[in-house]
Amino acid sequence: SSPLSHLLRDATNRQVVLDRVHRTLGLSLNVLSGETEAAWSFAAACSALDDGTGPCLVVDVGGGSTELVAGQDPAAHRPNYPAAIVDRTSLDIGCVRLTERCFDDQPPSSRAVEEATRIIDEALDATALTVDSAPILIGTAGTATALALVHLGPESEWDALHGGGFVLRHDHIQHWRRKLLRLSVDEIRALHPEAMAGRADVFTVGVLLLDRVLSHFDRDRLRVSPYELRHGLALRVLAQNGMK
Repeated sequence: SSPLSHLLRDATNRQVVLDRVHRTLGLSLNVLSGETEAAWSFAAACSALDDGTGPCLVVDVGGGSTELVAGQDPAAHRPNYPAAIVDRTSLDIGCVRLTERCFDDQPPSSRAVEEATRIIDEALDATALTVDSAPILIGTAGTATALALVHLGPESEWDALHGGGFVLRHDHIQHWRRKLLRLSVDEIRALHPEAMAGRADVFTVGVLLLDRVLSHFDRDRLRVSPYELRHGLALRVLAQNGMK
């Protein structure tokens, strides 16, 4: 079976879609619960890190939502990383949803930026997430990895992020937020054509989200993990078969 996440969890015609895919392609789709998605996204993000990471907060900026998962030192629970999870929350704001809601054009107007920032800050302020006083922030999935590649330059490749040791300082993220807010979609795409494929029009809001998350939790850096949900699901299969 093939796993799907919030896209189908939120769909009002979910069963219609599942039935049609099964009839047409012969595939049985497994709609992941929010808890399962969070657990194995967390596992994937942490699997790339060195021992002794300490308490952490995994940030996953998606298209429709932003997932925050807080955990104890994941190294102490290897390979059962989900056991390290302390709390999680899902913000109903992602880079696609917020771009459609606030940005009529790019570069956006100052009013649009203020509105998007207000929505993000209010969502973060409303969370009751149990987080260590000084967690290590780990960025996973498309926005964080794409920003890392943009920061490294247009010729950089995904292999540069393997190992999970790449760090974006908050001032790096703020620099790119300011620059992106002045660029058109075509100019954003030119920053790194491969990383921006299918992402250039929503990337600015994704970076704005990362910036506001670091500000909210008063962190000065973001570790970038190249691994995401699909890698976490592979870890789950290995765990279910007794492999490490």
